Amino acid sequence: MADIWIKMMVSMFDGMIFKKVKRAKIGGESCRDKLTAVWFELLALAGKCNHGGALIGTDGIPFTDLDDIAIQLDRDEDELKLCMAFYLKERMVTIEDDAYTITNWRVYQNVDGMEKIKEQTRKRVADHRARQRLLSIGKSDTCVYCGKNADTIDHIIPRSKNGPDEDWNLVLCCKSCNSSKKDKDLATFLNDSFYYTTQGVDHELVRSNTKLMRFVKYDFLSKRYSNVTVTDGNALEEEGDKEKELEKDIDRENDRAFNQSFQKEIDNLIHLSTELSTTEDTKRKMLGGELGKGVVFLSNDQMDDLLDKLSLEEFNHYVSVVADCILNGKPFKKKTHYQAILDMAMADRKVI
Repeated sequence: MADIWIKMMVSMFDGMIFKKVKRAKIGGESCRDKLTAVWFELLALAGKCNHGGALIGTDGIPFTDLDDIAIQLDRDEDELKLCMAFYLKERMVTIEDDAYTITNWRVYQNVDGMEKIKEQTRKRVADHRARQRLLSIGKSDTCVYCGKNADTIDHIIPRSKNGPDEDWNLVLCCKSCNSSKKDKDLATFLNDSFYYTTQGVDHELVRSNTKLMRFVKYDFLSKRYSNVTVTDGNALEEEGDKEKELEKDIDRENDRAFNQSFQKEIDNLIHLSTELSTTEDTKRKMLGGELGKGVVFLSNDQMDDLLDKLSLEEFNHYVSVVADCILNGKPFKKKTHYQAILDMAMADRKVI
């Protein structure tokens, strides 16, 4: 419930009524403080009741029994009766239509504040009704553009461009997206978000929203949105076609992604096959004595191990070095050819 304000004039204690309050006595004792306190409590209660100064409950029934008013004020009933007798005598309170009513209530009522509260209430109720309308047709309570918490309602076709206040033209969104979109049409807003990334638009979320995609068409090749004319008459008719078209676009995109992935796998297999073929060619040359000039001797296991640890370029280089050493009368007496090649490679720090 919104706070209801009452207003007080700084000169209110200078009037004749409050001069009488200051001098009032009950049983020979001053009761000015009690009369003043209860009076302000009555003003606050009248403000809460919000019935033009009348003390009327939320059920619309007047407080005709002072005991009920005493309960509301958390006061003793006898104490309230004494105070109310004074207020009635001085016509600070009157009884109108069986309801105790503050005299000249408009003096205390904050009219500007009440109008502001009424406007806030009207807007809150309108937003609540619009939100309920959207939720009733299956929309979640999140922003359709970015997925964050939704706290405003956006007109897909802006009101400045004659966008109607109808369910088919309303979506929930956050304040940030609503502020960014302003009076832009949907396609312009979405296309701008590619460049102004601070807007935080989730395009996958947008493209999965059948309601939004009735208003735009997305081209996966150019990565651009274009507007589609939607009216109250064709909104529902286009929904089914748009869903099918969107599904086809998504299927095409999935097929394209799959084809790219499949082609990459094929290229990897071809590359691997080429490497294996080159390795096998090198082994055949080595076993035939072609690469090592007939003087370098390696077993199949030794060749496989070296080809695993060295590149083909390194392998060919070190085999040639070993062959040249042997042919020039510098044999490796304490090392096998396998160990000589491996030691040279490690010394050059080229071991893979």
